[in-house]
Amino acid sequence: MKKALVIMMLVMAAPLYAVVITTDLSVLGQATLTWDSSGDGEGVVAMGINVDSPAVIDAVAVDSFFDVFMDAAHDEEAGDGYVYGEGTPIADQTAAGEVALSANFAISMGILGDPTPIAAQTSGMIVLTCAAGAVDVTISENDLRGGIVGESGADLPLTGDLIFTILPDVPPTCITAADGVLYTQWVEAGEPECWCYPTQCYGDADGKSVGSLFAGYTHVNTDDLNILSAGWLIKDVPKGIGILGITGPNGDPAACADFDRNKVGSLFAGYTRVNTNDLDIMSLYYLVKEVPKGTGTPKDCYPGNRAPL
Repeated sequence: MKKALVIMMLVMAAPLYAVVITTDLSVLGQATLTWDSSGDGEGVVAMGINVDSPAVIDAVAVDSFFDVFMDAAHDEEAGDGYVYGEGTPIADQTAAGEVALSANFAISMGILGDPTPIAAQTSGMIVLTCAAGAVDVTISENDLRGGIVGESGADLPLTGDLIFTILPDVPPTCITAADGVLYTQWVEAGEPECWCYPTQCYGDADGKSVGSLFAGYTHVNTDDLNILSAGWLIKDVPKGIGILGITGPNGDPAACADFDRNKVGSLFAGYTRVNTNDLDIMSLYYLVKEVPKGTGTPKDCYPGNRAPL
């Protein structure tokens, strides 16, 4: 009984390893998946994941330290003549073997090293390129290949941004007349493209994240505060100079800090676009770190069909 209790306590105390995926969609037509297993110190030695989308993925780029493509080896006389690094990581989801890129495929790769062994890695990137229109992509573990395998042999579950949208490389129409009042406000604000970023309405004026894998990334930070400062309480014509043409230090329109996308004031006192309403919105997500270091900034601002260049 005591032995069973000790074993149960050891199992409960064991760390829950995971590989966290953070998605960068700042390049149109492309998604950069940054994976990180450093939270629990478990390095990755093999990776088998599924990619599913409604359109063909045109290109996949992976880290150079993955030097074994198991399905390419399988296809080469059962691996007898395989040379490390040959082939690609693109594989059939449900059977062994290398395949051409399509809308649904597996990424299968490992780390061995030849002749010098390569250490297990705790972070890296996978870049997916798609020339089609807005494409919803889902990432999942490939059970046939054991999913993500840690250096201890543990199965590391995937967490983070596992469903995302690759935006078309030709920017879509931002806001249209069909959007009614929002369109009117957008035109009055100078038609800033930033209003179409998926995080803008939460205080992210420039649409970009800042930070590092080690420290974590933030979408709402001092860069956005500087843009808000540039447009702070500037009144519309005729009571003031108006916000059109006013930019932050990096050249972003001050109207990007109009997070509620509405002007406040009266004909008598004048109207401002960047004011306490917008500061209140920014304060909710200011310096909030993205997963896995924090809870992250939501990415569902309407229309959410543009990304910063």
